[in-house]
Amino acid sequence: MTKMPAGIRPRGDKFLVDVTVNGTRKTATCDTLAEAKDKRDEIKVALRTGKAVKGPRANVSTWTIKQALDKTLSLQKPEGWRGAAYEKQATLNIEDAMSFFGPDKKLDELSRDQINAWLNSCEAKGNSNSTINRKLSSLSKIATVAYENEGLLAPVKFPRQRKEPVGRIRQISNHEEECLLHWLTFAGDKDMAEAVTVLIDTGMRRSELLNLRPSDVDLANGVALIYGIEGKGTKNGGVRSVPMTQRVRDILEQRLSGSTCFSLSESHMRHAWDRARASMRLSEDKDFTLHVCRHTCASRLIQRGVHLTVVQKWLGHSNISTTMRYSHLYPSDLMDAVKVLEG
Repeated sequence: MTKMPAGIRPRGDKFLVDVTVNGTRKTATCDTLAEAKDKRDEIKVALRTGKAVKGPRANVSTWTIKQALDKTLSLQKPEGWRGAAYEKQATLNIEDAMSFFGPDKKLDELSRDQINAWLNSCEAKGNSNSTINRKLSSLSKIATVAYENEGLLAPVKFPRQRKEPVGRIRQISNHEEECLLHWLTFAGDKDMAEAVTVLIDTGMRRSELLNLRPSDVDLANGVALIYGIEGKGTKNGGVRSVPMTQRVRDILEQRLSGSTCFSLSESHMRHAWDRARASMRLSEDKDFTLHVCRHTCASRLIQRGVHLTVVQKWLGHSNISTTMRYSHLYPSDLMDAVKVLEG
C-alpha cells in the first residue's frame, strides 16, 4: 500500500486533508492527491499566518524570479518593498539569486537543495551567515508575494536560516568620543561634530537624522519625532519619539530654521568620519563606522539599566530579537544575583 503524505489520508474515492497547527485543526476533502497536497500547504500557511485559506488556484500561472521581484517592487511596504529603506539592498539580494538560477527560473521549480546550493555559493564568496540569511529572507519574500498574488500554486519550502553568532558590538568609549568631537570641531566641521553628538545620544539612523525637520523637534516635551525618509516612516514603517538629552536639546534648538535640521550630505558625513578615524589611528578598525554611534546609544542605555523593551522602542526595532544583541552587555538579572551573594 502506498504511503500517504503527512496530513492526508484516503476517504472513499477522495482524499481527506487534516492539518493541526498550534492546537487549531482544519480539514478539507479533495478529488485528487495533487489537489490534497496543495490544499494541505494552503491550510498550513493560513493557520500560521492567520490569513483565510484561499479558494481554488487551478488557473495560477507560476511566476519567474524576475516577475516576482518586479511585483514586489511595485507594492508599497509592508506588502512589498517600494518606499522601504532596504529596497535597494533587497533588490541586490534577488539579483544575486537571479545570477545563480537565471531570471527565468520558475519559483515552483526551486527545491530546497537548489536553494541550499545558492546559499553555499554565497558562503564560498565570503558572505557571513547574517548576509546569507538576509538573502534567503529576500527570496522568501518575493515567493510570498507571488503566492499571495496568484503567481504561485503552493508555498516554496525554504531551508532554515543559519545560526548567527553573537559578535562583539563596537561602541565608542568616552575617551574616543572626546577625541572624535574635538578633532571634528578643530577641523572646522561644527555641523558634523553636532551631528555625531545627536547620533550618539539618540541612536538615530543616519537617514533619520538627515531627514529630521524643525517641526519634528518638540522642545516643550523634550522629544524628537522620527518620521524617516521624506516623512514615509522609519526603516520599519513606523513613527517614534526619542527623548533628547540636554546637549541634544541645545544643538537642535539652534537648528529650527530651514527645511531640515542638518543640511549635510551622506558623502560629506562619510568623508568627515573617515578623516577623523584616520586622525585617531583607527583606520584599520573596520567596525568603527558611523553606525557605531547607534550601537553606542543602545549599549549605554543597556549598561545603565534601561529595560530591553524600552531600548527597543527607543531605537525603533520591530523585533525584540534585534535589541537582544545588546543584552549581554549588562545582564541586570545576574547583577542582582551577585548582590544576594554579597548581602
